[in-house]
Amino acid sequence: MTEINFYYLVLLFFIYSFLGWIMEVVLKYIEYKRFINRGFLIGPYLPIYGSGAVIVTVASYLLAPYDSSYGTSFLISFILCGALEYFTSYYLEKRFHTRWWDYSQKPMNLNGRVWIGNLLLFGLGGMIIDKISNPIILKYLYMLDM
Repeated sequence: MTEINFYYLVLLFFIYSFLGWIMEVVLKYIEYKRFINRGFLIGPYLPIYGSGAVIVTVASYLLAPYDSSYGTSFLISFILCGALEYFTSYYLEKRFHTRWWDYSQKPMNLNGRVWIGNLLLFGLGGMIIDKISNPIILKYLYMLDM
């Protein structure tokens, strides 16, 4: 990966926030057969997806000189995105006095805030971001010459 800067990270944040919103809306449409806006703020984006993608991007960039394997990419995504989901859930509950998601009925969960199924998906998603989608997206962002 070549150089990344603040502007690329901001653009990646909004791109992945929008893609996360699309994914959530499609999954809920399949589940409930109707449109449900999964956005947290006003607009079609979910900041937790953008934040996770930026965290994975920065961590992968910082670790690239030492190890850029698929296993490392999976592990850092698993751990960092899991921590992001846990602490986001905790913060939102304390701030808004409600649980935004609850995995307490799922196996291998931690206080109902994260569960192993999502952690595995975070690892896989982080690998996809790091190894497939970021190289494509960043190739086009580099053309903007920021």
